[in-house]
Amino acid sequence: MKFELLSVTLLCLAFFAVACSTPTPTEEVELPSLPTPEVPPISEIDAAIEKWENSSTTDYYIEADERNQDEQWMIRLVIADDMIRVAQRLDLDAEGNWGEPYSISKQEAEAYRVESLFERIREDATGNGPSQFNMITAFDNELGHPLYTHAEALPSYTAEDTLELNRQHSYDLAVGVKQLLEDTFGADQEPVFTFIRNDGAEALCENLRIYQDSSSIFVDDCRNDFWQIPTPESRMAGLDELRSKFASLDDQRTEDDQIQHLMISGTGVGNPDQDTVDQAWQLAAELHEILSVPTGLGMVMSYTYDGNFFGFDLFNMLTLPSQFTKRGDLRGAVLTPDGDLLAFSEDDGLNVFELKTQSTTNLLLPPDGGYYLPRSWSNTGRLHVALHPEDENEPTRHGWISIEDPTWHDLPTPEGVRGFGCDTGAAWSPDGDKLALTGLDYGDSCNTSPGLTIVDLFSNTAQVVIASTINTSETEGETLIAGAHTPAWSPDGTWIAFGLDQNATEADNFPTRLYRAHPDGSNLTPLTNNSQGSAAYPVWAQDGSLYYGLSGAAADQNGLYQYLPEDNTHVLLLPGAGIQPLSISPDGEFLLYEQDQFLRIWRIRLGETVAEITGEEEIHPSFSGWILIEKDQ
Repeated sequence: MKFELLSVTLLCLAFFAVACSTPTPTEEVELPSLPTPEVPPISEIDAAIEKWENSSTTDYYIEADERNQDEQWMIRLVIADDMIRVAQRLDLDAEGNWGEPYSISKQEAEAYRVESLFERIREDATGNGPSQFNMITAFDNELGHPLYTHAEALPSYTAEDTLELNRQHSYDLAVGVKQLLEDTFGADQEPVFTFIRNDGAEALCENLRIYQDSSSIFVDDCRNDFWQIPTPESRMAGLDELRSKFASLDDQRTEDDQIQHLMISGTGVGNPDQDTVDQAWQLAAELHEILSVPTGLGMVMSYTYDGNFFGFDLFNMLTLPSQFTKRGDLRGAVLTPDGDLLAFSEDDGLNVFELKTQSTTNLLLPPDGGYYLPRSWSNTGRLHVALHPEDENEPTRHGWISIEDPTWHDLPTPEGVRGFGCDTGAAWSPDGDKLALTGLDYGDSCNTSPGLTIVDLFSNTAQVVIASTINTSETEGETLIAGAHTPAWSPDGTWIAFGLDQNATEADNFPTRLYRAHPDGSNLTPLTNNSQGSAAYPVWAQDGSLYYGLSGAAADQNGLYQYLPEDNTHVLLLPGAGIQPLSISPDGEFLLYEQDQFLRIWRIRLGETVAEITGEEEIHPSFSGWILIEKDQ
């Protein structure tokens, strides 16, 4: 109790003493001095500014990569006629990947013009910016524009004499400036067509120009793309016809925040009416689609001809010689689906050539008589091979082989079937375990396997899944199993499309209709209803549509067709008899077909035959597969 009373008394006395004491003046404390900024001489910056101004550069592409303590981003600008035409930004994510470009306002972009960057650097160097800086700056020797700036913000004192670190003002800025690609290529020519697309959801910087000689130049400064692609004759003819309707056309539209500018130099008189302007925009969109993408770049269609192997460059439309050695004439050659391995048959037997290593491996030595003919590779590395005997009266044998298992394996045959003989087509399933084969039981003596057969190599079994009965003439009487032709698996493996013979319209004259069925033979469905001729050679596209050929029907019905399952419609793409589709290129841009024993290449988006590989009498080219040549190869 006494202790507590004493403590309270002392506290009261202490408080009273403080409250009643005489105040003393506050002593001024001298703050530590701050470091002196190290910056480039102002004369050096001014000299760079003068060099830039003297260059009179008003059209340029600039890319500024900036980083501060919190984030990193990139600004892309296209400046033409001293105006910002494109303004984009890309952000770096936490994993160090650049995001997709997106458009920013022209007001925000103004800060990244060369003149604005100079103003910012000079202001920071003179100490008039948001902070004092240690700076390192480099300028371009020719144009003078900034190349790199490292600005490390120094600490400062606030009005309350507290130290502020100012790290938020530090930055690194890397700048690249170059001449616009559109001013670099074709600047010495006067275009008859100019189509510019800028900004918008896709953040584009595109410029497409077409010249009188039908050459074109497409550039995208933001993606650093440059293509020179000849304008197709049909589209150039359409452009020339359009140009004859006016003296000049200059129109601008905005769609989804994307600015589109179309300029066409006409050969007629006056201004275009609205219908003509609309036609011009429609043609511009089509020309842009065709000429802005390097269709076929690196894609090679390979084939054999007259005992040799060749390639055809689809972008440059050039024939390429083969790069491997062989002994004697080629009897056949097929590529793997990925284009890495080439199986070929010659005097030394059956071999495999690896395109990347340029090495050759022998799979089978020559047979005692006859020769091996490689047919097709599965996605799992199995090679379907036919052994053609020396004696034509002996049956053709069918087997498979692989690099991992380089021994001949006979294909299993269905019960009661002597063999597949001269089949009418064979195709691997997408999983590589099954082989669909079609054949006849009439005509040549080697026709021994009518209908559609599925060979399952996983279980080593074979089953005839489609064996329809048809009449051999118009009158009721003798019947036989319908012949089937040219099977093709859908990309998902759920359907097989093939030609199937129908009742004879006259003795031994069997029209062929296109069908599809599941691999077990169920849900057999006709896709065509032709009463004469042959609808066959189906080729599946990745979108589920089918290309096929119809021949021997009425003259106005023969041709190349596309079947659209969703609409159950057939579109005649190319009139003509004898068209046999063979394959679609891996990029989905080209359809290869055979006609008159020539190989022809149809560009799907263009809707035109763009190339032809011809032969001589009794000698014709034979398709081997597709090769994709990488840019770095």
